[in-house]
Amino acid sequence: MSLSLPPQSTLEGTTGQLRTLAQRLSAYIPVTLTRKILQDELLVPGRPEPIKAATMFADMSGFTPMAEALAVNGARGTEALSRALLMTFTSLINAIHDAGGAVSHFHGDAMMIYFPDMDGRAASRALASAQFMQSLMQTNFAQFNMMQAKAEDSYTLSIKIGVGYGRCLEMLVGNGDNMEFVLAGTAVDEAVAAQMQAAAGQVVASQAALQAASLPADAPFRLVDELPPVPNAQEGFYWEAYEQPALMRLITAVPAFIPPSLFERLQDRSSQSISEHRSVTSMFVQFEGINFAGPAAGEQLQAYYQWAWQMVQRYGGANSRVNRVLMGEKGSHLQILLGAPVAPDAPGQGLRCALAMQRQRPDFIRCQRIGLTVGRVFAGAVGSLNRREYTVVGRMVNLSARLTQICPPDGILVDAETAGRVQPHIISKPLPPMELKGHREPVLIYQVLAEQTAVTQAQARFQQWQQPPVGRDEELKQLYARMTAALAGEGCLVVIHGSYGSGQMPFLAAGVHFWLEAGGHALVGVCQQHTSDVPYAPWVSVWRDFFELGPEMQPEDQVHRVNERIAELTPDVSNGLNLWRELLGTPLRSTALLIDLPAVVRQMRLFKLVQRSVAAAVAERPYLIVLEDIHLADPASLDLLDALAQQCCDLPLLLLVTYRSGSDFNFSSLAQTASSQILLNDFTPQQARTLIRERLGTDQLPLVLEQRLGLRDRQGRESAVNPLFLEETLQMMLSLDVVAVEPNTYGHGRLRVDEARLAQMQVSDTIYTLLLARLDQLPAAERGLLQFASVIGREFDLATLLAIAQGFSRESALELLDALVKTDLVQQLTGGMVPTYLFQHNLVHQVVYQSLTYARRQALHAHIAELIIRESGELLPTQYPILAYHFSQTDQHRDGLKYALLAAEDAEAVYNYRGAAEFYKQAAHHLDSLGEKGAWETAVTIATARSKILLRLGQFTPAWELADGALQLCLEQKNGLTQQLTIYNLLAEICLRQARYDEVPALVDKVIHASPPLGQTAVPPAELGQAQMLWGQALIALTDYAAALDKLKQAESVFRSSQLPKKLAQLLLALAEGYSRLHTNTASLGAVQEAEKLLQDETEPTLLGQKAFVLSRIQLRLERANQALAAADTAVANLRSAGVNHLAHGLLHRAEVYLYLGQFKSALADLQRANDLLDGMDDVPGQLKLHLLWGVGYHGGLGDWRQAQQQLSQVRPLLSAHSQHKALVAEADIPLWLGLGSVALHMERWPEAESLFKRVLTAVAPQRLVWWRPAALYGWGMLLLARAVDDERETAVAQAHQTFREALQAVESGGCPDELPLILLQLGQTARQRGDDRCWHYWETAVQSARQRARHTDRMFVLQQAGQALLQAPDTRLQQLGQETLQQLS
Repeated sequence: MSLSLPPQSTLEGTTGQLRTLAQRLSAYIPVTLTRKILQDELLVPGRPEPIKAATMFADMSGFTPMAEALAVNGARGTEALSRALLMTFTSLINAIHDAGGAVSHFHGDAMMIYFPDMDGRAASRALASAQFMQSLMQTNFAQFNMMQAKAEDSYTLSIKIGVGYGRCLEMLVGNGDNMEFVLAGTAVDEAVAAQMQAAAGQVVASQAALQAASLPADAPFRLVDELPPVPNAQEGFYWEAYEQPALMRLITAVPAFIPPSLFERLQDRSSQSISEHRSVTSMFVQFEGINFAGPAAGEQLQAYYQWAWQMVQRYGGANSRVNRVLMGEKGSHLQILLGAPVAPDAPGQGLRCALAMQRQRPDFIRCQRIGLTVGRVFAGAVGSLNRREYTVVGRMVNLSARLTQICPPDGILVDAETAGRVQPHIISKPLPPMELKGHREPVLIYQVLAEQTAVTQAQARFQQWQQPPVGRDEELKQLYARMTAALAGEGCLVVIHGSYGSGQMPFLAAGVHFWLEAGGHALVGVCQQHTSDVPYAPWVSVWRDFFELGPEMQPEDQVHRVNERIAELTPDVSNGLNLWRELLGTPLRSTALLIDLPAVVRQMRLFKLVQRSVAAAVAERPYLIVLEDIHLADPASLDLLDALAQQCCDLPLLLLVTYRSGSDFNFSSLAQTASSQILLNDFTPQQARTLIRERLGTDQLPLVLEQRLGLRDRQGRESAVNPLFLEETLQMMLSLDVVAVEPNTYGHGRLRVDEARLAQMQVSDTIYTLLLARLDQLPAAERGLLQFASVIGREFDLATLLAIAQGFSRESALELLDALVKTDLVQQLTGGMVPTYLFQHNLVHQVVYQSLTYARRQALHAHIAELIIRESGELLPTQYPILAYHFSQTDQHRDGLKYALLAAEDAEAVYNYRGAAEFYKQAAHHLDSLGEKGAWETAVTIATARSKILLRLGQFTPAWELADGALQLCLEQKNGLTQQLTIYNLLAEICLRQARYDEVPALVDKVIHASPPLGQTAVPPAELGQAQMLWGQALIALTDYAAALDKLKQAESVFRSSQLPKKLAQLLLALAEGYSRLHTNTASLGAVQEAEKLLQDETEPTLLGQKAFVLSRIQLRLERANQALAAADTAVANLRSAGVNHLAHGLLHRAEVYLYLGQFKSALADLQRANDLLDGMDDVPGQLKLHLLWGVGYHGGLGDWRQAQQQLSQVRPLLSAHSQHKALVAEADIPLWLGLGSVALHMERWPEAESLFKRVLTAVAPQRLVWWRPAALYGWGMLLLARAVDDERETAVAQAHQTFREALQAVESGGCPDELPLILLQLGQTARQRGDDRCWHYWETAVQSARQRARHTDRMFVLQQAGQALLQAPDTRLQQLGQETLQQLS
């Protein structure tokens, strides 16, 4: 092993540094072993040293329920559990060391301890230590508080201790690079058995231990409740006594006991922590067959350990290790890790290793039981500062250990998540769910059977990808072009490369499918880590498929098949099989017949034969040969690939190979002119949105979702996205119900986001592992600096980085950052004295950040926040959002509350309502964490502010819940009346926006008739006037116009007398709406004009937008469509800064104006934009209006009644889901029934149309709804005409004529005049059919009416129909009018 130690020549004066490093490293081995190394008494691997010793097995009670409770907090809970173990173990281990004991190994929350009996008093020392440990637990740790230190987070902890005594074996296993300390023997088993007899808080000792301590021993085990004599404390370490040679001996020896990457970090003084969160495959192998009382125990365990290491390295490589050998508890185990401390987790590699271990286990091992799981864990040092082990902690680790207890002999068990990760490459079968300790619900378990095989490798590799990958159109075009040329005889070598997760497999699958569909044949080989030193390993599957050899064929049948094919392809070659055997695998592989040939000659002959055979085969049918991951190929395999690449130019042969970008790999054929390279880069944001649209039906996502998907960073900047990360994260969001998609016919999915679940969701384990693998390649110093930078943000500057990264000088940091820039992990944005940098990908930033422990994150965020406060000076207000963010990641809740509120107020002041909502949410979290019951006023202020913001964002239901919660807080207080009045009005406004009009009066009445607040003589005028205005607006919606105006005038009086100009302007706009409904146009316009004067110096966009919005609606009613459009444009421009809900309604109104004017393209754009905005809201009135406008106005206006019906069908579920709001249903019913009736009429579904129009006619009978009556009567008249049969025609025409006359009267009585041209046109038509000469008058009037006022579509229709009819008039003047009308249309 290469150690990064100072040269011998520079060791002078560095003894202190060596001593510090030696102390740090010595914690990773038992103290007894440390003493032996320092005294130059190191054990020889495989040669056990028998000793007499007292043994102790100490198991914590209470950690399991604590772990289960903390598990709901995911990685944070695991980390909290680890801190609890550290605090507990530290005191206990000190007691153990003081008594001359040593911790052999940690078993989760248990310890195996032994006390070498050098003085004849080891049993007494062990029992005294055990009693002292019980005393520590009862006094210091009986009640353990976690997380936020709330009462519900308090846990009862205790310890169960078993003590044994007798023969033990101290031994080392391994070699110079990989060493493991093992303690075994009957005394170890005895301690475990004694612990099994103990209850919480008890010490139970074996008979042998009691006898050795001179205590009564009349049973195999008994409870020790007496306090044995306490021996003198044992001599501890005096590190200053050891000089450089001894220290160097220890520093040189310990690295063999720990992972190399961990040793590198321990050496690095700038490395603050080795703990992190990782995705890991945990495998426990329980083994039987070694008799530790026999003479061969050491030799057998050494052989078994070495064999296991070789198997793990063969199948795993640098990312895998045999982490520990554990004895005693539940048998003898190997703990094997993949993914810690080096990624990836690679569960597939782990299971291939497990299957091989079961197939090839040594003869002296009687049985192995294997449990394997994969998932996110806390990886780091477990124990205390003076005795610890590198291991992993988490529920899935415990599960993998427990699986060995229920595993059948020589079996392999996995959980459901692992089984899913390795499909379809590993075959497993489900077993019945089982109850397991530490799991509240039965666990789904799978038994692993074998690796997946198929008729051909191509089938096995690519069967799961049936569709081309989205977002790779250009790359696929390039691949298909080369394939098309190869199919025509112009073969080549195509090299596909990309980073981890670039999507090589689905891309390859698309190419293979293309080739097969074109009539070609495909052969596939895969290079793997464990076969990287096996000659031609990836080619075996290629050539077996080439000769069509199936796994079920007998050896003699395989020989016969190969000989037949050789005779077909190379008939002049004798003994060709002997050459081919080397490439065909078991059972045909053999070189015995060619042993007399030199290797170079044999390879030359083989390659020549392969080239000739392939040339002959491709003459029959084009061949595609795929080799995956050639950076893992053996040299012979690359030589064969090179040989084929040299001859493919003029053949219908395509060689398609892949390798991972960034790997240290060089292959000469890649530089040939006949080769073509295709780089699969990360997705651009545009490519990513294409994939998102494919999966979700929409690519219009809220910012928080785009950030979690990697499209944007925390600052909102666009970022390239790793394809695998995007796919995995989308799949995770859908499977966890973080997002739900309700697609509609127009390709605009309705996306619902569960923000609570989104906040808890972590990066997918698959992509997390892939990126960790890349980060694990970095030197410790570079990785450590990158972790510091990740806490600052995706963009970071050198000054802040140096301030928080202790141990780095400016020069060293710049050097490391330059190296990171070269790795393409970060890029430099600016230079100068304070250069700034940016993580190249948001995803890299997330993974680096998430690898940090929560405790370390919190400390660094707090440090950064304090630095910003200290250095910002007068610019501190500009830093409020940054401070709010950093404090939100700490437990400094008082500062967090302060800056979250300041940031929220600033965001609201600049109309950043989404930002304000998030900051108020942070403030609420901080306040809740402080747990101060007296802070109710602050809680009410935050909840009220959040509710108002959510109202602007169209989140009506959560706005109501927050306001209602604030009201309940106020009602519990004696002095909360002032706040109550504001909240009652807020609740009433929410009801108004939700169309719950009939609930408004009860709420505002609480304000109008409230007692004055303490110290005041009356209800505050702002709240009183607001209540009366809201009541008036609700009455307008309920069509009680007279009562509405009365309430609004009362509010006007309050606002005028109280000098509240903004409130008065808002009231005048409401009055204008009321006057408009009563057709008092002068009063309506006058109210708007007065409001405009009051707002002439106003800049608040909501009021300005509302003013323009109301004016536009009035103009449209007054037949001034162009003025209405100009006002609508002004309204939309202002409402862009008023919150998305106001903007959505502004867009809907402008779309209505566009439709009136016949500008369908512009209307569609506004409808689509409004749809995107409303998708994120629970605004049912807005959604209803959207569908009605889109259905009747847009599709109906274009004559596409089938599409209109489909659009309007979405209205019914909305009405059904909100049927409790009677006013809402009644208001929306009329346009809905009219729209559906028109659709049924045009689709000739007469009974349905009749039912709908009758329903409308009944509804519009009251005079207050006369506005809708002309349209209802017109629709009924058209139905009478459309469904009439010949013998009923005359009667139907007469009835329809009368209906149209009633419609005309309805217009004259105040009904909507937009229907008038249509009504007059039909009066003319029915009069003509009845022989009534008044038809010419009706048609003339219809033309005049259409020119004055009509919807664009209606105007065109009426002028066309009436103009044609007037050409037949007996009067020349009317004929001239008809001609002019038609000419006007052309």
